[in-house]
Amino acid sequence: MAAAVLAATAVAAEPATVPSPPPAPIRARPVRAGNPLQRIPRVTLEVVLGTASAAGMAFGGYQLGCAISGSDYTTAANCGSPGIYGAGAGLALGIPLGVMLGGALLDGDGGLAPTLFGAGFGVAAMVGGLLFLQRSAPDLNPAPLVVLPLAFAVVGYELSSHDSRAAAQAEAKGKRASLLIVPGAIRGGAAVSVLVLLP
Repeated sequence: MAAAVLAATAVAAEPATVPSPPPAPIRARPVRAGNPLQRIPRVTLEVVLGTASAAGMAFGGYQLGCAISGSDYTTAANCGSPGIYGAGAGLALGIPLGVMLGGALLDGDGGLAPTLFGAGFGVAAMVGGLLFLQRSAPDLNPAPLVVLPLAFAVVGYELSSHDSRAAAQAEAKGKRASLLIVPGAIRGGAAVSVLVLLP
């Protein structure tokens, strides 16, 4: 009888402990290989859509420039510099739109500002190259300079993009802080513990 009383007293004297929280489930993080060859299909679509968008916007800008000036856009002789300015503006706007659309369709998340900056830098380089060739080497064909805005827009988009938009979003979700509510027993009652799990 005395042993039973002593055992009950020992059990009552021990402080109740809060059970440890269950281990967090191990999340498999998405594999994001840094192989640049994986971006080749996306870059190809960016170039194709950027070219198509630039051609369409340049043609529309040429017509708009001629219409604003009151000239006939069917003949180049009647519509000179207004059409050229409109075509240049359409080219500068169409390239980043097509590049961003192509990148977004193939799991890219490049930024708008780097893409616009790349296209603007390419347009400046193209104009500078045209002026330089006109003064120093007028016999050279300046047509390859038209590629510069598209190339710099693609570079700006890809430098600001992850390999995979879906993988980057899944990885970001796995790093968020979370709350864990753990019920427990204490001497004389029950308690609820709130744990904050930091990434």
